[in-house]
Amino acid sequence: MTPTWIIVLHYGRVDDTRNCLRSLQRQRDAHCQILVVDNGSADELETLSRDEFPGVEVVRPNRNLGWAGGNNVGIRLALERGADRLVLLNNDTLADEQLIARLDAAGAANPDCGILGPIVRDLDAPHDVQTDGFIFNDSKQPGFFSRRPVAVDQISSSPPRVLQTDVVMGCCLWARREVFERISFIDERFFLLHEESDFCLRAAEAGFKVGVTPESLLLHRRSASFADVQKRVGGRPQRYYDVRNLLLLLRKHAGRRPGRRGCARSWKEYFLHAYYYHSDAIERGDPQAARAIAEGVADGLTGRWGPYGQRRRPLATAINWCFDWLRRVRGWTAPSRQVPVLPPVEAPGP
Repeated sequence: MTPTWIIVLHYGRVDDTRNCLRSLQRQRDAHCQILVVDNGSADELETLSRDEFPGVEVVRPNRNLGWAGGNNVGIRLALERGADRLVLLNNDTLADEQLIARLDAAGAANPDCGILGPIVRDLDAPHDVQTDGFIFNDSKQPGFFSRRPVAVDQISSSPPRVLQTDVVMGCCLWARREVFERISFIDERFFLLHEESDFCLRAAEAGFKVGVTPESLLLHRRSASFADVQKRVGGRPQRYYDVRNLLLLLRKHAGRRPGRRGCARSWKEYFLHAYYYHSDAIERGDPQAARAIAEGVADGLTGRWGPYGQRRRPLATAINWCFDWLRRVRGWTAPSRQVPVLPPVEAPGP
C-alpha cells in the first residue's frame, strides 16, 4: 500500500510542530510520509533536527500563503509523488496513535467517501469535544454552521463507522487523490477560514460523500493560530476573514442544496450575522473588532480576496456607520436582545 501523506502546515509555534510530529511518530499500523510546509514563518524551524525526525521533509514557500495556499503547496508535491491519500493536519494538534490507521480503514470501508475527519477535542483539559461534523446553512437553524453531535465510539470497532456531514474541520482532513483530480485544489481566494467548508461542499457537489468517524482521535488547541497572527500583525483577523469569506462561500454555494436556505434567506442571514457580531464588538468596547467586521463585509462585497492588505476602504467606513446607527435605533425602539448566531467553524491559522 502506498503511504498516506500527512501535510503539517507550520506558521509559528515551533514547539507545537515538534509535539505534533512526535505524536505522528507514534502512529501504529499505518504507513505514513510526513511533509512539513513552513508557511513563511519567522521562527527557527531549523531547530527540528533530522536525527529527531528522520524521513520528515520540509518545504518552504517564500511567503505566507495562508491555510489554503500553504496546504496546496504540500498537496501538489504529494500528488506528484503518487499519493493516493492525504491528511491535512494543523501543527497545533496531537494525534492519537491510531489516527491515520483509523481514517485509512474508514476510507477503505467507504469507497464513496472522499473526505473524512475524526472527532476533535480541546487540547487543554477537560478535553471537551471541539467539533465532530458541521451542517452548512440549514434552513431550520440560526447561523450558517450547526454542529452534528454524534455518540463517540470505541476505537476498537471494525471497520470504523462513518456518519455523513457537510463540513469536516480543517485542522485534520483526510482526502482521496480522486477528490483533487475532480474538483482541483483548495480555493486560495479564501486565504484563511472557511476554505475547508468550500472544499467539502465542492466535493459533495461533485458526488463524493463527506463524513466524520465518531472516534476521538485528535486534540487541537482552539484558535491558537489566530492568536499568533493577531500578535504578529495586530487587528482582529478572525472577525475579518470570517465575514469576508462567508460572503464568498455563499456566492459559491447558497441555494444549491435541498433543505438549505435559498439565496435570499442566505443573504439576509449573512447581514444579520455581520450586524450582530459588529454590535457585540461595540458593546464589549472592542472597536478594532467592529472595524475588522466592517472591512470584511466591504472587501467581500467588492471582491477583494486573498491576504488582508492595508488600504483605504470608504465602503467599510459607511458600513461601520450604518451598523452602529442600526444598533442605536434598535436600542431606542426595543429592549436589547441578541439573535443567536453560532460561531464560525474553527479553522487552522496560516
